[in-house]
Amino acid sequence: MASGFAGQATCAVSTLGGTSLAAPAVAGAAVLLRDALGRGLHATLSPNGYAASAYNASSPSSALLKALLIGSTRPLPFGYHEK
Repeated sequence: MASGFAGQATCAVSTLGGTSLAAPAVAGAAVLLRDALGRGLHATLSPNGYAASAYNASSPSSALLKALLIGSTRPLPFGYHEK
């Protein structure tokens, strides 16, 4: 329980993890990605020259967002080992 006084924090801090904590982070990333695509930023942020693509991503489908999110993942190097 917290003390309620500034500088006298008595709350314990614990580490949490799992899919329930990852969901808000992924939802936020999806919103940022959708906004970037909607504003046409894919043309300027693309490292592979997709700026010349004729594809209109201003209204991305959920399938496109899912594919982009999955395709942009990387393995976590710290604390997450296969069991």
